Parts: sequence; structure tokens; C-alpha cells
Amino acid sequence: MQLRTTLVALSALPLALIPSAWPAPAGAAAGLVTLYAGDDLACTLDFWSGGPGARIRGGEVDLQGAQLIFDALRQDHLSYGFVEDQSVRLVDLGRAYAFPFASVRDRASEYPISVFHTLARDAARFFYLDAGENPQPLPAAQAVLNPGSRGLQHFAPRLGHTYLLRVEESGREGLFKFQVTGHLPGHSLTLRWARVPTR
Repeated sequence: MQLRTTLVALSALPLALIPSAWPAPAGAAAGLVTLYAGDDLACTLDFWSGGPGARIRGGEVDLQGAQLIFDALRQDHLSYGFVEDQSVRLVDLGRAYAFPFASVRDRASEYPISVFHTLARDAARFFYLDAGENPQPLPAAQAVLNPGSRGLQHFAPRLGHTYLLRVEESGREGLFKFQVTGHLPGHSLTLRWARVPTR
């Protein structure tokens, strides 16, 4: 009887109050996703589709569609390079922020924002936009263009850090950015992610 009461109470909630990270719109170019430790599918991310990268096939997990896995291969770590024909290059840009300009016309307090939001690239370089919308070079990001590595790698994600990830697999190449926005050790990791735009 208790289970039935709980189900009835949950069904009365507006759908907007029930969080859902999956699935992202097909072919999404950006999103906010939570990866869950201990969930065979929702611990993985496929940047190409914006959804889980794992599939259940024949009684086992197929990771061919995933580029990142949280907690499944090493506790509280993100793992990459687990697909045989995948070449991956990851760069940690740290806690990189753009600071607001002080102005006598400001009517509200302002705070720095992560470079994640405006990080882009043109033919020559990576850059972000400052508060005046002026491109500022981000030389550390250039390292993502170096040759990628093959084979399994792990790293401990850091809250607030922005990362660049370049993936070459199955005849395609993608350049993605993500920022760690939430982390509950042993439970979940929330990422804001997007394809790196070219301007």
C-alpha cells in the first residue's frame, strides 16, 4: 500500500519538477548532463548525440558510442580512450574566468563567468570573449590540437574546471568543451558541454 501511495503522489507532480538529463535532443550541439556512478548507461556520454554512449547488447555494455565514462572504470574519475580505434586529446584549462568591467552605470552586482561560455576558435587560435566582447587569446587551448593518445586514460574531474576534448574515431573528428559544474563523490558528476564553435 505504501508503494502505491508513493506512486500516486509522484504522478501528481508537474513534469517540470522531475529532473531529466536523458535523452538530449538528437544531434544536440550543447547541453547540461549528469553522469551517474553505478548506472550502466547513464555513467557514459556521447558528445556526438548528447545522450548516453553505452548500449546493452547481448548481456553486456557496448561502449562504442561513448567518449567519456564516469566512475565505472575508476572510482570518481572520468575515463576516455577505451574504444579501440579512438584517438583522444584532453586539455584541462583550469578555473579560467572572464571578469566583468566596473562601470558607474552598473545597476546590479556582476561576477566573473567561466571562459567556457564564449570559448571558440578561428583559423589561427582559440579565444574567449571578455566583458567588452573583445577576443582574448587562450594559448593553453592550442595543446588540444597536438596528436591524441590511444588507450585507456583516467583523470579526476575538478569542480569549476573547463576542459577541451578532441576525439578522432571511425573517420570523424570532433572538438568539444565541457565544464564540471557539480560533483557528488561516489554518486554523480554534472557537466556543461558544447561543441567548440568556429568563427
